[in-house]
Amino acid sequence: RQELNSIYERRNEKEKPEIWIIRGEENLWKNIRNVIGRATRHLSIALPYIPKDLQLIILPIASLIKEKGGTIQVIVSEDIDQQSVKKLCEEFEVRTRDISFGGGVISDSSEVVLILMGAREKRPTLGIYSAHLGLTSLAKAYFDMLWATSNPIKLSK
Repeated sequence: RQELNSIYERRNEKEKPEIWIIRGEENLWKNIRNVIGRATRHLSIALPYIPKDLQLIILPIASLIKEKGGTIQVIVSEDIDQQSVKKLCEEFEVRTRDISFGGGVISDSSEVVLILMGAREKRPTLGIYSAHLGLTSLAKAYFDMLWATSNPIKLSK
């Protein structure tokens, strides 16, 4: 009887959405900061640019992930400013490529925020958040393909 009650009660619980649409640039960056902040083992980042406040969050989290033997991979647009690239390269491997379509952040292969940008857009205003295993796996496979075809950064001294 107790088992049947448990099944009945779970049936009446509302299913949590596995995908959220994010609107507005500020909301996108907030969700990205939250996902980065929850990373413990692996962080994959592909963004056309990384705002300064986001860099300030990434660096200490990257140190913690590295201490645990985790990995951080960052892909940025080819036209990112050299000062930002230098700071990022001090902590983890950074690669460049054309990512004008948007980008995203994957945390521990369990959460993803995807940014969608049109060809003429300069700032992101629409995105998707998901903790759905299928979507995060697909995003990770796509990121790995981008990573393999990106250009490693070699800083001049």
